[in-house]
Amino acid sequence: MREDVGRHHKKGRRRCRKFLAPPYLKQVLMSLMQPWLGLHKEQKCLKKAEMARFFNEHLVFFQENSLRVPAYACYLSTSAGPVIGTLYLSTARIAFCSDNPLCRNISNGQQEWAYYKVVVPLDQLRAVNPSANPRNPSDKYIQIVTMGNHEFWFMGFISYEKALKNLREALQFLLRVFHQCSH
Repeated sequence: MREDVGRHHKKGRRRCRKFLAPPYLKQVLMSLMQPWLGLHKEQKCLKKAEMARFFNEHLVFFQENSLRVPAYACYLSTSAGPVIGTLYLSTARIAFCSDNPLCRNISNGQQEWAYYKVVVPLDQLRAVNPSANPRNPSDKYIQIVTMGNHEFWFMGFISYEKALKNLREALQFLLRVFHQCSH
């Protein structure tokens, strides 16, 4: 019995070495990874196309309107919980669109799936306030307040400092323009 186990063990090791030899390994891994790599590229292209479509539909109303900075992946805090999406900043608007459609109940008990969207014209922007969780200072938030006293809380930024800086610059630019127009 012991000899049988030893023989099978040696046979298994030989097969394993043969399979893991560099030419075989490369071929096998490439054949396994190829569909995923292709899909990943298609998903990236699709995501960029979706971003461009959303931007064109909701942000481009004027010829001079263009993206000010790259879009920011983040969460929007809602009464139903955080919603993952992308925050866009243009020369005329701030907009957020969820990455996935959300289900909501409409009349007669029916459900509707729709993307969660928020669009705030820059001239309606009152304040951009940084905030942090007192218990965990690494949890940072950005509060956007509109002229109508609506508050939007964004969190979970990958590049929090860049997002805050660019949102504040947009507000400062707007204040300078209003100041110049009033004088």
